[in-house]
Amino acid sequence: MKFIVLERHEAPVVSFMTYADVGGVDEPEGKTGVAHFLEHLAFKGTQRIGTKDYEQEKYC
Repeated sequence: MKFIVLERHEAPVVSFMTYADVGGVDEPEGKTGVAHFLEHLAFKGTQRIGTKDYEQEKYC
């Protein structure tokens, strides 16, 4: 893991980007679908965050 830190005291904010070499092309042969499943888990909302209708979306 690499970190590049650039301090700018004029702007009291933090920003970051995360990249991962994962996806269908990186899955082992015969074990496909895991990347898609993890994508759904990563972007699933909770009852309070990231959803407009949790009851409808929780089983999608």
